[in-house]
Amino acid sequence: MPKSATASSGKAYAGIKKQAKPVNAEALWRTLYDQLESSHLAKALKTCEKLLRLDAAHSLAAQTKIQLLVALDRYPEALALLDADADRLARAYCLYKTGREGEAQQAIGELDEEEGEDRAAKLLEAQVSYRLEDYETSRDIFEDLAATVDDESPELADLQTNIAACNAHVDFLSAVPSHLASTSAPAIEKLESAPVGPLIHSNPLFKVSAATVASTSRAAATKTASPKEDAAPRKPRNKLPKNYDSAKQPDEYRWLPMRERPGMAEKIVAEREKARGRNKELTQGGAELATPAKSGGGGGGGGNKKKKGKK
Repeated sequence: MPKSATASSGKAYAGIKKQAKPVNAEALWRTLYDQLESSHLAKALKTCEKLLRLDAAHSLAAQTKIQLLVALDRYPEALALLDADADRLARAYCLYKTGREGEAQQAIGELDEEEGEDRAAKLLEAQVSYRLEDYETSRDIFEDLAATVDDESPELADLQTNIAACNAHVDFLSAVPSHLASTSAPAIEKLESAPVGPLIHSNPLFKVSAATVASTSRAAATKTASPKEDAAPRKPRNKLPKNYDSAKQPDEYRWLPMRERPGMAEKIVAEREKARGRNKELTQGGAELATPAKSGGGGGGGGNKKKKGKK
């Protein structure tokens, strides 16, 4: 086939979009089942959304999506999808998990008799009552639930822990008012007029005796009034040089290098001139002594040398 024919056929098919495969709802339901069995909740939620795009009115898919949102702790999203009349227990649970305990208690009160006797509803009511600090009601509900549970059930240990927590709060709230009633507090006018010091020392927890306080105060007063005269003078922390004279004023330019201080430039130039003169004198004397040595050495060397020639 010629290249021109191939190019023309490619251009003809270039504008045709690839058609998407039709989504099979039955296959999506099988996928959703497998994902729920393997506890892949995030993937199962995406599959539910695909099913709802195919049929937005599918009640089972919508209910499954709400349950998955609750299982993933996405309570505000689940609360937005819940119908107040259709699933009141789930709505009450989402309200409780989002910190709206008052609305959750109201939603629990709106449950009918059959829903209210449900074990999950009773457990939620006990948790809401505990959060609202109604510990007696919460304890009574937990005790009723513990009485109807099997002894080998793991739920029993959790219920007993909750009962113990409720009892601790109830005992504390009942003991505090009686303790406060038996304690006699002084009048507010007496507290305002009394100084703070006597109140502190009158406390039985303050174990310092009066004699100790008096001796401590006398010692402090004596030390403040007349300091010790025979105390030895403190030695300086850093050692001073041997030729240090306290009467002599220190040089104000002592922080500068020697060559940068005022008047040091002339001294440095004068010392260089003196050194240059001494070097010149030494050089001239060495030249005079070397001249006769050079002439004598040349004559002696010439006489000792042997002449080369033919034998």
